[in-house]
Amino acid sequence: MAEARGEHRAGRLKDERSLRRRARHRNGRLWLLVIFLILRPTDFLLYKMAREEVIVAGTMIAFFWTTALLAAVCVRNSWARYWLIVGMPVLALIAILVSAISAERVPSVRVALLGAALAHLLATILLANSAAIKDLVSRAKD
Repeated sequence: MAEARGEHRAGRLKDERSLRRRARHRNGRLWLLVIFLILRPTDFLLYKMAREEVIVAGTMIAFFWTTALLAAVCVRNSWARYWLIVGMPVLALIAILVSAISAERVPSVRVALLGAALAHLLATILLANSAAIKDLVSRAKD
């Protein structure tokens, strides 16, 4: 009888751990959705406002790569998170440099580029510091 209770208790603990893990993964995916929703409108507005081919091409490259890497993080590839943490500040720096170069020609594009740079930096901070995303990509706890 005592063994049955012990097995039942162990099974219940395993179920509770499984539920907590699922909740952490759900929270990690919600944070990824927030990051996606931060980046996509800024990229879309920048794409619509850009008149120079360099800015349009850079926006399209950033759009596709950040989307692909966020999808890779969502399916628990930790290497994609590191690429995003390194790559998004680089994209932000490039946006700031391009905005400084195109400051005299089109001021509205300059503002859009600076906004995109801030959005990428915010997304990087969220991605680097979110414990839920770290738990999502960590396979050590499974």
